[in-house]
Amino acid sequence: MTSGANRGLRRAGVIAAAALVPFAVVNNAWAGEYESHIVQALPGFESSRWTDDGGTGVTKVEFTKCKVNSGYTAFTSTHVQMWEHIKAWPDEQRGSTRKYTACKTGTSVGEFPAMTKGDVSYFKVSKINGGTGTIHLDVSKVRVAH
Repeated sequence: MTSGANRGLRRAGVIAAAALVPFAVVNNAWAGEYESHIVQALPGFESSRWTDDGGTGVTKVEFTKCKVNSGYTAFTSTHVQMWEHIKAWPDEQRGSTRKYTACKTGTSVGEFPAMTKGDVSYFKVSKINGGTGTIHLDVSKVRVAH
C-alpha cells in the first residue's frame, strides 16, 4: 500500500519531469548542426561538406577562440565564405564574405542565406589577418548550424 505522502512525491516528480520535456525538444533551433575545430589552416581552407536539411533559417558559422600561428602572431581577423558544391560544375559562393574579429577572445558568428534541401555546402577561410599568405589559423570551436 502506498501512503498519501509517497503518492504526492511521485506526482510532483511526474509533473517536474513533464515540465522539462518541451525544453529538451526545442533546445536545438536548427535541424542540422555540427561542431568541430580547425588546426593550422591556411587561407583557402575548406570545411567538410554537409547536405542541407531544407530548413527555412539562415546558415550560421560560428568561430570561438581564434589564434594565428599558434599564438605567436596577433589575431586581427579572418574572412569566411559560404559555398555550394555543384557536381561537374564550378562551385558557387552563397552570400557575401563575412569578416570575423570577435573570435580572438570570444565567438564570431556569420549568417549566410538558407540553402535548399539537398544542397551540399561548405565554408571557406579566404583570408587570415587580411592576407592570403602562409599564415596559419587555429579555431578552438567551430559550430555550423543549418
